[in-house]
Amino acid sequence: MTSVSGVTLNGESNLTFDGSVLENGGADGYSSDNVKFAYADGTNMNIGDWDGEGHTLLLYGGGSNVAACFPGSNRVRLGNSSNTVAGQSSTVAGGVKNTGSGACAFIGGGEQNYVTTCGLGHAILGGCKNVISTANNSCAHNNIGGGAINCIGSTTRHSNISGGCNNKMGGGITNNIGGGYNNCIFNSNYNTISGGSANCITGTNCGCAVIGGGNSNCVNEGALSVIGGGSDNTLTTSCCSVIAGGSQNVLNFSCYSFIGGGQQNCICTSCYSGIAGGFSNYIPSGKIHSYIIGCNLQAVSSCTTYMNNATVACHLQVGGTTTM
Repeated sequence: MTSVSGVTLNGESNLTFDGSVLENGGADGYSSDNVKFAYADGTNMNIGDWDGEGHTLLLYGGGSNVAACFPGSNRVRLGNSSNTVAGQSSTVAGGVKNTGSGACAFIGGGEQNYVTTCGLGHAILGGCKNVISTANNSCAHNNIGGGAINCIGSTTRHSNISGGCNNKMGGGITNNIGGGYNNCIFNSNYNTISGGSANCITGTNCGCAVIGGGNSNCVNEGALSVIGGGSDNTLTTSCCSVIAGGSQNVLNFSCYSFIGGGQQNCICTSCYSGIAGGFSNYIPSGKIHSYIIGCNLQAVSSCTTYMNNATVACHLQVGGTTTM
């Protein structure tokens, strides 16, 4: 029914209402639900039971849209160029050659993005060639915000890759990669990589770890530990420890320890120890509660601070009784 003037309505021949069904059908229309629009090549708009077999679907676009329908499955597709919706209660809102196969999946747009048939509630908002391909139906509610060639797989749940390129997750719960390039989180829970490139968090005992950025930094089995940035820093089996930055620094089996920065500093199997920075300092196994300020120094005793030189402005008290 269309308006001809302010006081005149014109009845359309393809619009019918029998008291329960409003249909814009014509020769190509279907009529099974309370509202039904026709299927028409070039328009591709369908609302309701589009083939008369209980398949509720909304299509809008044109081009080569494809729908795989099952009884009682509600799907929405907006777009064209071979977007595919195969999951129950799923949506592909636009873009090109996107595939939403999982239940309650959502793809906002972009190109060649894919959501697996396993798990439910996955979402890819946009970008190019991003993939959520989880292993079983318990792997649910993962998200990729955008970017390109990002992947969430294996048994990952409730996790997010905001953007960037070629970032990956495999296994774990509630992990987050903010962006960057070629970062990864594997088999670990509640971790964050904010950005940077080629950074990695891995290990079943590596929970709640953070890599802020930088390049080629790695936390392996380091629960509640942090690498702030820098490059080629490694933190292994050292809970509640920190490498703030620098390059090629190592914390190995040293819980509650700290390296502030510098280059090629190492704490190995010595808990509660620290290296402020500098170059090529070393706290070896068993020298707990040790601290180094300087360069090319090695701890030889526990509970000791090592420095190359020290300048004292006022006085130095030794042993609580002697003042120098």
